[in-house]
Amino acid sequence: KTDAKTIENALIHIEKIKDIETEIRDITHDLTKETLNETSTYYSLLLNQIEEQNKVHETNFVLDCAPDLNWDTISSSIKMNLLRIIQEAIQNIIKHSQATEADITINQDQNNLGIYIQDNGKGYNIKQKKKGIGLKNINHRVQLLSGEITIRSDKTNGTSLNLKIPIQ
Repeated sequence: KTDAKTIENALIHIEKIKDIETEIRDITHDLTKETLNETSTYYSLLLNQIEEQNKVHETNFVLDCAPDLNWDTISSSIKMNLLRIIQEAIQNIIKHSQATEADITINQDQNNLGIYIQDNGKGYNIKQKKKGIGLKNINHRVQLLSGEITIRSDKTNGTSLNLKIPIQ
């Protein structure tokens, strides 16, 4: 409808939606600050994510971080995006792969973080366009970080994501 009353009601609802969006954004920023506070290391945050997933899902996730990786030298932006990428990858594995095992490996050279996520589930045809937003979100975050991503998938060998994120 395009009558004045309908338009007025729609504008009121739009304003309410904008308020909700602002509130969600504020909560997210507060959680980001709280999540990466000084009392918790980034590694412990990642490990906690993995342990929580292992408690409630069939897939056994294993985190392997290089022992010499110094998270203090990595920007908060990279760490937060990396956390979201790993969370999205975990959700994709749980939702689609039927994997029993999944490994998340993180290492660092002088200029890059290397992230390798591999599952032993049922792969998929990477040439076939996917309807979901999981991989789109991962690709978007990798682009935001000026990184590179390689995806390999095979119906009998699972799926692997190989990310290279510049840190310099």
